[in-house]
Amino acid sequence: MILDRRVGSLAVASCVFEGSMYLFVFFWTPSLQDARTSVSSSGTESVLQYGLIFSCFMASMMLGSLLFNHMMNSKRLSQAQLLVYAFIVSALSFLTNVCFVNHEWVVFWMWCVFEVCVGIYYPCMGSLKGTIVEDGKRAATYSLMRLPLNVFVVGVLGLTGASSDAGICAPGQLQFIRDILQLS
Repeated sequence: MILDRRVGSLAVASCVFEGSMYLFVFFWTPSLQDARTSVSSSGTESVLQYGLIFSCFMASMMLGSLLFNHMMNSKRLSQAQLLVYAFIVSALSFLTNVCFVNHEWVVFWMWCVFEVCVGIYYPCMGSLKGTIVEDGKRAATYSLMRLPLNVFVVGVLGLTGASSDAGICAPGQLQFIRDILQLS
């Protein structure tokens, strides 16, 4: 079943997108804090409103799910097309955050856009997996799909160079990603 081209495509899409969601969990706080301290003229760090920010992210994800329902009811796009657009927009929001990390509001709103894409991703991917993967082979197929995802996330987190005393990703470590983009 995993050799089926459609299942392989789902596995790659799942690996990359869900991997970026896991990376989002590690990077949203330091990226916003990094943007806040770079804008602060006094050099003192002011505390972010983490609860409010997280609530905005969850509201954005709900908006994405509502957008999915609207698009499916209006029959404007297929689930696969909507998923491709969500991938493109989420990639652009991730790149925008890397390039504009010094602008706190841009970073925040791009993370919200990413969360809208997450809200679109789950129902799209759930529907596609349900129609493509056979019932009897679902558990084994989904387990195999998790392996590259975990390798991807651990590999990227290993490249951040976070020290054990600074946590998984301390503010300022996003410079690594910006450096990689400039080398390309």
